[in-house]
Amino acid sequence: MNIIFALLCIIATASQAGAWGEEGHRGIAEAVQGHLQAATVTAIAKIAGTGDDLPPGTLARLSVWPDQIRALTKNPHAAITGFSPAEMEEARQFVAAHPDNTNWHFVDLPPGSAHYPDLTHPDPTDPALPFTNPTDIVHMIHRSVDILEGRTESAMFTQLQALRWLLHLSEDIHQPLHVASGYYSTAADTLSHPTMLTDPSEVTAQHGKNDRGGNVLLFLANPTCPTKPTHENLHAIWDNCLVDVVGGSRGCGSKTTDKTVAHVANHLKMRMQEPASQAFRLQGDYHQWPEQWATDSVHAAAAGVFPSELDSGCVILDSKRPHPPVHVQSRVVAPATKRAYLQEHKADADRQLTKAAVRLADLLNHIQWKE
Repeated sequence: MNIIFALLCIIATASQAGAWGEEGHRGIAEAVQGHLQAATVTAIAKIAGTGDDLPPGTLARLSVWPDQIRALTKNPHAAITGFSPAEMEEARQFVAAHPDNTNWHFVDLPPGSAHYPDLTHPDPTDPALPFTNPTDIVHMIHRSVDILEGRTESAMFTQLQALRWLLHLSEDIHQPLHVASGYYSTAADTLSHPTMLTDPSEVTAQHGKNDRGGNVLLFLANPTCPTKPTHENLHAIWDNCLVDVVGGSRGCGSKTTDKTVAHVANHLKMRMQEPASQAFRLQGDYHQWPEQWATDSVHAAAAGVFPSELDSGCVILDSKRPHPPVHVQSRVVAPATKRAYLQEHKADADRQLTKAAVRLADLLNHIQWKE
């Protein structure tokens, strides 16, 4: 491992897992379930143990499992609401076997990356390559497909678990801040006006420090440094608030319910039927679609997902990790308010949610399910 790559491994860290939040994940999955071919329904029902059909909400329930088990990474003795004793035991065994599973939900590409690297024929000179890793979101989608198609076996990774992760990560990858992270150059502890580094070569050369996929870009008037985790951050707005707005809410909803999920699902079902949404479908070998999805999402991030102006920047350490990485926390100045940001990016979120639904349905219908 070269020195630059080692440094990047230290500074590149997790965006908060859970893109789109529960409402977004369930809404996408419920919309997708109505667009599955008969053979796909049969294959998934066999894995899910629901007979020959998929009762309403089956994919939605499966899609949130990777987020539900996160509680066990912090506390192995935690209880998960709605899990039976057998389901709790399965979850605990999975987390024990894969303690790094919270890192599977993302990849932190600089927003100026031209593409997610070609995994089939990797170019060692590709400036984006050092920002990828064997357990990032693209790699783990591939692993899930391989298991479901019977091309690889894993004693600690069942077909049902692979299905859950495939659903979840295929949704996550369309949230731009689960593919892109802002990077900043600083040798000081404070930055009055942080300026983002977008070119991956420049980030590497300057050992840029990231903002955890927008998790520490804060919509707060006078944030302290470091600020305790708060939902008033850019990443959370994409995970939750924008989903609420797309679903018909005027702002950030306080609680996910079957009704709010239905609003999102019904909206996406309608969008999936629109002729314009067919342009979101990809051609060619579906085994290479995850790289294309990631490339599309990093381009979406570069097109304006990040705030146009920041101030009150400071350098913080993530004390939860054995080798604390460095991040840059900042206050969002423009847009001036969270409400303004929501209005500016509602259409962007709508587009990304629709892409996730169209493309996930397409992938599930293409997979050659293991008999």
